[in-house]
Amino acid sequence: MGAGSIISMVAKSRVSGHEVVYDGKDWIYADTGEVVNLRPCSHCSEKPVAVMVKIPADLSHTGKVIWKYAQIDACIAPIVAALQKAGVDMRGSCCGHGNGEGNIQLQDGRSLIILSPKQAEDYYVKMRKKTGSHYFLATKDAIAHQ
Repeated sequence: MGAGSIISMVAKSRVSGHEVVYDGKDWIYADTGEVVNLRPCSHCSEKPVAVMVKIPADLSHTGKVIWKYAQIDACIAPIVAALQKAGVDMRGSCCGHGNGEGNIQLQDGRSLIILSPKQAEDYYVKMRKKTGSHYFLATKDAIAHQ
């Protein structure tokens, strides 16, 4: 790089499946330029749900553990709430917004992967072929027929 070279960086992310960029002051939606608010999910059209969660000290603006309401993807909010109630510490979550599997990152470094019914069926079919094992996929239909 020569003298006087300018490096320009743009921070990009996604919120509820919508692409957002940081303009130096605010996070804005890439498609409209609006400041990020609570848009519904780009896949299921559900609005996020407020869930009381524990924010780890290293992710907290105070440097201490805090409890606050966080906006969680509606389709996984009951799972996040149940884990939190059971005392399982988490770092973040995302339902995938139709662009892949969802996940919940646990404080200890593990992740819970959340699959749609179609993704789960594809996974179990692949595992059966790969290992020869008989995996059972518990679906609403399978349970209803027992």
